[in-house]
Amino acid sequence: MIREKLLSIFLDISTKQREMITKILYLIVLLSLIYFGCTDDSTLVDSDRSILNAYGELRKDTLYAVEDTFFIGGKVNTGQSNRLILGSFGGYNTRFLIKFSKLPADTITVDTLRLIMRRASVIGDTSKTIGGTIYRVSEKWTESVNADSAWDLSSSIDYSPFTSTSFNISGEDTAELIFNLPTSLVDIWRDTTGGDKNFGLFFNFDDAESIIKLYSRESVTQLYLPKLVYIYKKSSSETVIYDTAYASQDAGLIDFNGFLDASTIYAGAGYFIYSFVRFDFSSIPKDAFISTTNFFFTKDNDKSLIDDDLAQNAYLRDVTTAYQDLPVFQIDSSFTENIYYNIVLSEETENQLSLAANRRGGAGSKFIQSIINEQVVYGSFYLEHAGKSQGISLYAMMSAGHPDLKLRPYLVIEYYLPPNSRL
Repeated sequence: MIREKLLSIFLDISTKQREMITKILYLIVLLSLIYFGCTDDSTLVDSDRSILNAYGELRKDTLYAVEDTFFIGGKVNTGQSNRLILGSFGGYNTRFLIKFSKLPADTITVDTLRLIMRRASVIGDTSKTIGGTIYRVSEKWTESVNADSAWDLSSSIDYSPFTSTSFNISGEDTAELIFNLPTSLVDIWRDTTGGDKNFGLFFNFDDAESIIKLYSRESVTQLYLPKLVYIYKKSSSETVIYDTAYASQDAGLIDFNGFLDASTIYAGAGYFIYSFVRFDFSSIPKDAFISTTNFFFTKDNDKSLIDDDLAQNAYLRDVTTAYQDLPVFQIDSSFTENIYYNIVLSEETENQLSLAANRRGGAGSKFIQSIINEQVVYGSFYLEHAGKSQGISLYAMMSAGHPDLKLRPYLVIEYYLPPNSRL
C-alpha cells in the first residue's frame, strides 16, 4: 500500500522533478559506495553493480601502455635472506660470507673442523657440478655487505692455501653437505693479538653452470641451520667431543652481468631492477567513477629467470613525477602507498602475468580516479619485485614499444557513467 502511494506521487510530479530526484538518489548511491569501498566485504561488488546499473552505465575499457622503461638499482642488502646461494646462471654470479662467533677454549686442540650445511634447491641443471673454494675472511663485514660499496672483496680475503679448502658439489648430492676445513683456522680465530681475527669464511665458485641454494641462519628450522663442528678429545680421556657452533652472521654476494634488452621492461630480485609504465587515460570520461582495475604484462620466457623457491610478488606504486625527473631510488613522496599485488600466471595464456584486480576504494583505483579527475597532472606506475633481497629472480616483460599491441602492458578498467554523462 505504501509502495503504491509513493509510486503514485512520483508519477504525478513533473519530468524535471523526477530527473532531479533520480540524480539525488544516484548521488546517495555514489557516496555510499565511496564509503563502503574501503571495506573488505567482497559481497558488495555484485550488489553495487546491480544498483549502479539502474542509475548509470557500466563500461569496460582496455588501455595499452604508451611509455615505459627500466632502471638498474644494483646490489641490495641480503642479510635477512633465508637462503645462501652459490654459483653462476642466467647472468647472476653468486657467492656468500658466513661467520661463527663461538670458539673452543684456547686449551683445546681441535682435531677436525667440519662445516655442515643443508641444500635447499638448485637453479639450473641439477646434474651440473659447482667447483669452488672456501677462504678465510680477513676484514670485518656486516650483513649488509652486499650493498656496501666501500667493502673491498679482493683485499678482504686470505687466499693462502693453508687456510682454504676446495670442494665440488651438485644438485644431485645428498641434502646435507659436509665441508672439512683446515684446523689452522681455529688457531688464527682464537689469536686476538692486535685485535679480533675471526671474520668468518668466504664461499667462492671457480667453475659453475648452475646455482645451488643453501639454508642460511635465517631458516626457521633448526635442523637446516648452518653449523660448525669442532671435534676433539677430552684431555683426561679418549672421549670424543663434538662441539657445535651455529652461524652468527651470513650474507649473499650477488652480481649480475647478464644482457638487458632496452626494448624490454624488468622486475628483478637479488640484483635490483625496476620499471616505470604509463598509460593514457584521456579516453575515459571525466565524470567516470572507477570500479576495478587490472594490470597485465606479457612475460618474455627467453629473457626471464624465475626461481620457483622464491615468493613471486610485486609492488606497484603510484608516481606523480615523470621518471626522467626522479633521482635514483626516489619515488615521489606525494603518493607513498604501495599497491600490493601478487604476480600470477593468468589462466588465459601461459605467459601472461596478471596483477590481480584492485576493486573500488583500493589505492590503485583511487590514484587512477585522481588522474581522470585531473587532480594529478602526471600519473604513472612503478613496478618492482617484492622479494628483491630474498633471492634471485628476473621477470622480463614485453614493453610498450612491442610491435604486437596485444603483447604490450595493458590495463583493463571498469567504470560507471552517471546519467547524462559528458562523453
